[in-house]
Amino acid sequence: MAPDVEEPIVVPPEPVAGTGTPFPVAASIAPVVGSLVIFLLTRSPFVLAFAALGPLIAVAGLVDSRWSARRRFRADGIRYRDDLARIQAVIDERHETERCTRREASTGVRAVLDATTDPTSRGGFGRWRMPVERRTIVVVGYGDQPSRLRVDGPAGQATAEAKTRASMVADVPVEVDAARGIGVVGPPLLAGAFARGILLQLCSGTGPDSLTVVELPESWSWADSLPHRQRGGGPAVRVIDLFDEGRRATTQAEGDVLVVMSECPDDIPPRCASLVRFTGVTTAVLHGQTATGAATETMVTLDLVSAAEATAFTRNLAALALTAGLGREGDALPASVSITDASAGLAPPRPVTSLSAVLGTTADAGVLVDLVGDGPHAIVGGTTGSGKSELLVTWATSLATRYPPDSVNLLLVDFKGGAAFAPLLGLPHVVGVVTDLDTIAAARALESLRAEVRFRERYLRDSDARDIAEVTSLPRLVIVVDEFAAMLDGYPDLHALFVDLAARGRSLGMHLILCTQRPAGVVKDSLLANCGLRMSLRVNNRADSTAILGADTAAFLPPAIPGRLAWATPTGIVTLQVASTSDEDVERASGRWPHAGTMRRPWLDPLPATVAREDLVAAPGGIRLGLADHPAQQRQDTALWRPDRDGSILIVGGPRTGKTALLDTIAVEAARLGDRVVERAGFDAELAWDVLHSLVGSLRGRTGDDPPVLVLLDGLDSLLAGIDPEDALAIRDAVLTLLRDGPRTHLHVAVTVQRLAGPVGVLGGFVGSTVLLGTANRQEHVLAGGESAGWVESRRPGNAIWRGVTVQLCAPEAAHPMPRHAASRTVSPVDWRAAPLTLIVSNSPVRRADQIRSGNREGLSPVSVATLGDAAVGGITVEQVRSRRDGPVVIVGDSDQWQAHWSLLSTLREDARIVVDGCSPAEFRAVTRIRMRPPLLHRVPGRGWLCTPDGGISRVALDQL
Repeated sequence: MAPDVEEPIVVPPEPVAGTGTPFPVAASIAPVVGSLVIFLLTRSPFVLAFAALGPLIAVAGLVDSRWSARRRFRADGIRYRDDLARIQAVIDERHETERCTRREASTGVRAVLDATTDPTSRGGFGRWRMPVERRTIVVVGYGDQPSRLRVDGPAGQATAEAKTRASMVADVPVEVDAARGIGVVGPPLLAGAFARGILLQLCSGTGPDSLTVVELPESWSWADSLPHRQRGGGPAVRVIDLFDEGRRATTQAEGDVLVVMSECPDDIPPRCASLVRFTGVTTAVLHGQTATGAATETMVTLDLVSAAEATAFTRNLAALALTAGLGREGDALPASVSITDASAGLAPPRPVTSLSAVLGTTADAGVLVDLVGDGPHAIVGGTTGSGKSELLVTWATSLATRYPPDSVNLLLVDFKGGAAFAPLLGLPHVVGVVTDLDTIAAARALESLRAEVRFRERYLRDSDARDIAEVTSLPRLVIVVDEFAAMLDGYPDLHALFVDLAARGRSLGMHLILCTQRPAGVVKDSLLANCGLRMSLRVNNRADSTAILGADTAAFLPPAIPGRLAWATPTGIVTLQVASTSDEDVERASGRWPHAGTMRRPWLDPLPATVAREDLVAAPGGIRLGLADHPAQQRQDTALWRPDRDGSILIVGGPRTGKTALLDTIAVEAARLGDRVVERAGFDAELAWDVLHSLVGSLRGRTGDDPPVLVLLDGLDSLLAGIDPEDALAIRDAVLTLLRDGPRTHLHVAVTVQRLAGPVGVLGGFVGSTVLLGTANRQEHVLAGGESAGWVESRRPGNAIWRGVTVQLCAPEAAHPMPRHAASRTVSPVDWRAAPLTLIVSNSPVRRADQIRSGNREGLSPVSVATLGDAAVGGITVEQVRSRRDGPVVIVGDSDQWQAHWSLLSTLREDARIVVDGCSPAEFRAVTRIRMRPPLLHRVPGRGWLCTPDGGISRVALDQL
């Protein structure tokens, strides 16, 4: 039925003719009165002439008003007629929309027949899916029906004409309820053609399990194959032919749906609420009631169906019923069958030239599918729960049963987690299983497929063969992919690989079995063109079925029977029931080949979680880091770092990812080689300072003949974060100097950081390569130079990317641990008696002076201690200090005091030691006037710098006497 129109059409009111403005009496008299008054005052006769202007102006205004009113009336009339024409056009346009809507909602028999030959026809959408309340509603023809269009407007002829025009819509489906009975009066040939259309509509809209055809005319032999015949479900349909049977048959006619044909209206039984009386070849008058119960007498145009059209439609419907398991008794497929039963009586396999497997059974016998003869590749569709996994397991098991492992290998790709292929893991034919649970392993395995293509090409070329059938030593590889669409979602670039495999797989012996829930829009034409085997289990819509089979058959497979499969063969669509496979069937297939050797695999096993350094192949001059994975070359070998060739190395990774363990490995390997000096610095800032600045100072004097040096620096970013920013930049600059200038003198650095940020962010540009361990997030991985796609959220310890290759680093060297925390280095205490004069710059001069005094021991020459704050010392002269001969002298002051006595300090410093205690490097330079930066002092109490007169600077312990 047509939906209500949202807005009614409104007819405008008819224009009314106007008479213009009435004669202005007051306006005509006013000039006369005014002229007389002026004449009486002025006695001028000329003023009387103005009295005539009043009537003249009034008459002119009246004429103009009436002329304007007529002009407006003519314009309103034109506009009104245009509005009426527009309203008529709108009515026609909305009628056309309503007509299309009604035709889409009510499918006539011609649309039903079109769906038989055109899978995209809209007539197929309602096949066997008609709602219960409309199962017996049929379209008897096309004619005028009341419209849902509403017209409003003022009372009048125009509104009445518009309402009359809009009240009926022409050439729309006329529906009746066949359950109330339909009588057909007319010539036998025309009545039969019309009744055939009614029957086909009923059988198309309702399945055999919901409608039963119990009686038909004897001449309708074409209907014998209808699946609705004698099915025993739903309303009973009877079609009675009274042209020969007479009135007696009419009174005995019974059934839920009754169609009676006769030449005489009186022969039609009273229970037939609708009567179709022919008035021409394709025209008739419908008497009785519509589907809504309204009494009507409507002229209709009929769709007639020939016996040949009915026969073709019946055959299609029978095939569809067989596919859905609703065929007539004796024609239906079994609901389940075992692979053993389906294999009974089938031909044995033909080696080399075939790759046949048992998939299931039709109503008559088991079905063999040959990947070589029918393929070389297969595409399988099917929604969730339709039996895809069972089909793939059966296919793989049958291949393993019929062919030895040296003839056929199976590669299983499951993007549903890996559980689907669990029963097949024991088959010797299986050379690998790829799942989506491990992103690294999945990407690695799929990359290996490209390498397998290159390997097979080389193998055929070396064997002087053009096709795999010409060699016997290379097995065929069947790649079974469950959830092909999910795989492409995770790895879109793989579509090009599979298109290449589909194009070249026949000659290389690589065959694809691709299974997906959503065939439409996923499987491109370039791939589908090479898939000769096209099958589909039940799918949710006709588009998915048509995308694979070219027909909508799979959309009507019964959801209650998993494993029902439609196979598009060159001669038509074959429906079969997929065989089920038990664990015993898989074990039996595996037991057939007890002496199968180890099969060549398309790729090696994933890298182990632990790699022992002793198990790796050693190479001269190379430091073994771990085991490198090269899936594109189908090999794994030792990852060797040759500093002289590869340059320095940067190691980036989060906590507990294996950075320190790698430095341990490098240290042990360097000791094994014995050709280079190893300098190690861990998290001890003072040690790192000494090592780095010593090496920087030696760069100018180094030559190519000096022994190579390898510097191992662990946790540089953590070390820099824990010291003064100026010291941090100094250490960072020293590292950069070694990285930049060291390689030409055979000095190389291996440095570890947690992340490339802050002061260490520039290191990546100075090293030869970077080892990328696990990072906290993708951004840190990319900042360290890695590919965004190469980041793994939970990369295991020791698993890294180095020079674009995944490497499992050597296990930690327990015998050579690296320092893992800051530690105080042992320094010599200052001896106050070792020099005659010592100047102390301290941030706590009084405390330091008291400490020195308390340190005097009996029997030792005393130390004279004075502070710049004392009055006696304040005025002391250089000569007085130098003339003292009673023992060592120590003068203590803070930075400000010494700068206040600058002349004394500058004179005494020539002969005295200067001890700087608890001051910053800036204060050190201000007091000592030494531009050289003092050695780094870590945050350990009681430490200071000692400056000797000859310019030497060293660390000393001040609290140890």
